Amino acid sequence: MPHFARYIGIDYSGAVTPELSCKGIRVFMAEGSGKPEVVQPPPSPRRYWTRQGLAEWLRTELRNETHRVLHFNKFSREREFRSSPMTTEKEVYPHQRIYERDNFKCRYCGWDGRKDFESWFIANFNVDHIKPKSLGGTDDDDNLVLACRACNLYKGKFECNTIDDAIKVVNERKAIAEAWYRKHVLKLES
Repeated sequence: MPHFARYIGIDYSGAVTPELSCKGIRVFMAEGSGKPEVVQPPPSPRRYWTRQGLAEWLRTELRNETHRVLHFNKFSREREFRSSPMTTEKEVYPHQRIYERDNFKCRYCGWDGRKDFESWFIANFNVDHIKPKSLGGTDDDDNLVLACRACNLYKGKFECNTIDDAIKVVNERKAIAEAWYRKHVLKLES
């Protein structure tokens, strides 16, 4: 039996800026325990969703509901559609204490999700293990931090024992990505 009448899943792989349309942005909606269906973007000159358009659509959809969304879990296309239950005002998301402890900011880069909804949406925050569980890390609060999606991906499963180790890994990998960007996107020689 489903916990909610509707689940919404968003896959925004490859969305570079809020205004650019991207065919990698896909939205799925399931009524109750029904099969997820693809939600097409609203009519516009653009063929695909933009992050900004998606945020506006989501804001409108959520105004029509009686619950408040605190978190969406990741999913991959229709065949693996999953969503963490959307919580009501009276319920607390299991990692809410980590979000609050870290002041809704990425511990690796400082991205502030409280600034506005767009900042929150772009960050796509995750609770990350400083020392990955696969390398012996625990679920203890001192091993958990709030991380934006980009930093979480850059840190990956590198073995880090402290937040400083993790920040160093993120900064090193970010520097490599920036060098690639300067060379291949901006066409600047280093």
